[in-house]
Amino acid sequence: MEESIKNVKRLDYLDLAKGIGIILVVGAHLIGEGGMSFATSRVAREIVYQFHMPLFFVISGFTIELSLNKNIENKYSRLIKKALMLLVSYFFWRLIYTYLSKYHLEKIDYHEELLCMLTLLGRAPIWFLAALSIAELGYLFCRRLAERVTKNKYGFCIFTLTVTVITLLITNLLVKLDSSGFSLWGKYIIITITRFFPSVAFVAVGAGLYHLIYEYKNVKVLLAIGVGFLLLTAILTMVFHNGVNMHTATLGKTELFYLNAIVGGGGLIILSKGLCGFARYHIVQALGRRSKGIMIFHYPPYFMIFHYSQIICGLIGINQPLISFLFCLAICLVSTYAITTIISKYNMFL
Repeated sequence: MEESIKNVKRLDYLDLAKGIGIILVVGAHLIGEGGMSFATSRVAREIVYQFHMPLFFVISGFTIELSLNKNIENKYSRLIKKALMLLVSYFFWRLIYTYLSKYHLEKIDYHEELLCMLTLLGRAPIWFLAALSIAELGYLFCRRLAERVTKNKYGFCIFTLTVTVITLLITNLLVKLDSSGFSLWGKYIIITITRFFPSVAFVAVGAGLYHLIYEYKNVKVLLAIGVGFLLLTAILTMVFHNGVNMHTATLGKTELFYLNAIVGGGGLIILSKGLCGFARYHIVQALGRRSKGIMIFHYPPYFMIFHYSQIICGLIGINQPLISFLFCLAICLVSTYAITTIISKYNMFL
């Protein structure tokens, strides 16, 4: 979620896309795990879940390709090291999550917690760090193998399409696999493997998107495409109600999941580039630059932010559901941004 290589210039529109993405992540969890609701909260959460996590994989592919197209030595080895550091970060924060779980769980099954950690299943939202790490490694492996056909824009489109189709076929087989006879180890490993393949596809799509829009400058066209893509995702979600949760590898109809994830995630990046042609969005971009930390810290048991923000809301007399939701969302984002900023000074895998 951060820049792939130092000295690669940050792109404002990627920070904006990540900022919007992390707002959607926190907002969706407030509605679900936080227990908040308003008039359209159910359908809003359903739409957001179609693409909010795939978005970050797409952005990762975009930044990887940006790095590989710069004149920097040892590009592949640096990117592999960065991906492996995400895995280290996963184990570090997963251990902390296990310890903090005792503050809101009556009893912790340490055996299951160990299984979750070692199989890279993770707990929400720590799973994302491991998933992104192995997805980046998987993509870099595929790209290295296909380097001869990725020399131009058209070759890259063929490469991206090939990766997407192959992973879709494999994912279709995995989601149909009956794991009822497997041990807990086996079930968790299947979930991890199942979400690995679409994750690689989304990283590849992000890399392809880089080649399509990096030098494109027509702001009006970008805005039109971005809005159109997001509207398409919303319409498809409301028509087909394809339930999705990447954490548990609940993907519904996999073809529809791929379509919504790619169109929604790609659409948000395209829209963000168009928006940055008009103005700067400092606050949202700042959230984007701290998105990994906010992803880690916003979710219980960290200070039970959801719970306490709702208590504050009640104390100051905010009772209208939508306003209460927005107030709690702001508290969660500000507090976790502050925590991330403080801790990142100590380089604790952020």
